Amino acid sequence: RTIHGQCIVHGMHSLLWALNSLAKEKNITGSKIIVRFLKPIFLGEEVSCVWDKSSNRLSIITNEIINTAIDLEIDEITPNNEIQTPIKKTPRSIPLEPTFLECSKLSNQPFNLFGTTRLSTRLFPYFCNLYGAATACEIAAISQIVGMECPGLHSLFAGLEIKIAAERTETFFEVTKSDERFNLLNIYVKGNSLTANIESFFRPMPSKNLHISQLKSLVKNNEFKNVNALIIGGSRGLGEVVAKLISLGGGKSLITYHVGYIEAERVVNEIQVWGGESKMTQLTVNEKDFQHIDYSNINQIYYFASPKILSERSKNYDEILLSLYREIYVDCFYKICKKLISRNSKCSIFYPSTIYIENPPQGFKNYIQAKVEGEKLCKDLNKSAVINIIAPRLPVLTTDQNQSIINQHSEDNAETLLPYIKKMQNLNN
Repeated sequence: RTIHGQCIVHGMHSLLWALNSLAKEKNITGSKIIVRFLKPIFLGEEVSCVWDKSSNRLSIITNEIINTAIDLEIDEITPNNEIQTPIKKTPRSIPLEPTFLECSKLSNQPFNLFGTTRLSTRLFPYFCNLYGAATACEIAAISQIVGMECPGLHSLFAGLEIKIAAERTETFFEVTKSDERFNLLNIYVKGNSLTANIESFFRPMPSKNLHISQLKSLVKNNEFKNVNALIIGGSRGLGEVVAKLISLGGGKSLITYHVGYIEAERVVNEIQVWGGESKMTQLTVNEKDFQHIDYSNINQIYYFASPKILSERSKNYDEILLSLYREIYVDCFYKICKKLISRNSKCSIFYPSTIYIENPPQGFKNYIQAKVEGEKLCKDLNKSAVINIIAPRLPVLTTDQNQSIINQHSEDNAETLLPYIKKMQNLNN
């Protein structure tokens, strides 16, 4: 439910790996290191490390796309192997969740090392030979500051500047600048081997919909009493809102979840405690198990199945992403519609398209292409006498898919979706 939708490699790990590779191949060290994390590195992704002597730039690259840019001021370093920064053998098991305001006020916080420091020489031997094990440990510990303490759980590492300078003074970190417009935090770190200036973002938290009690005024009693809806992807986001609105109008819903059992259970419990009718079941639309759904009494379907929508990265990656989009938005949707047509009883279907088709943002060509193909499929399927599909191009709404570092305007989920639920009701009559 994060902005990248999956686990990514720690920035400090990729930095140390790159500097270790440079030390091994070129025997080069830098007294000043400026790092920009431009694109995430996903687990299992093959990356290359490239040294440009003319610009003194070290780059981590995936299929010709630069993930991380590292600029060096070349200089000889006296290796620092004297680990004096306080060591805590047991790291914090759960990251802190301070507010942005709490982060902005942090000053003179202890800068500690965690875990087993001898791992530095095993993991990054060439780096440690030229810079020293103490320097490796302190660079690695910068990840602890950002990921576990400030901003903590809701963090995104953008970049940093490191100056290698061995000093025997008190170690600490503190926030030197904060800008709530961009959720930006600048953090200064003082170690025994280095000083560093970190640029990090307070990462957007997973989206949260209104409680069902706060939506009651939007819906008339029994307005949707004849609705028996299947909401594919109803454990959160837009599907969750539709389930609540239908229940408030006296209708029934079966919501499906892919991996969000806890979220689905929360939605169903919230509806049932309020007095509505809702059930849940696991469903992964691109697996064969979609056949277990009983469609016999379903008269509305809302299709919110979606992978994480990501910006384009490289030719190979984009081809894989386009294939996944087509599978979910076109192929799997077609199989469900085909199942409905075969039972020969009327059903209205909601297929959310996107305003991006009309105003395409940069980097989402494959997503838009798959949605255009989905719209065409809807048009063809509407020739059937038993199903009616509406496929509106929805504006930017408050969902995990639309997370952004910069605060952006989004339309109200419930007020946007309610007219379409009413239209679905009319299609059934």
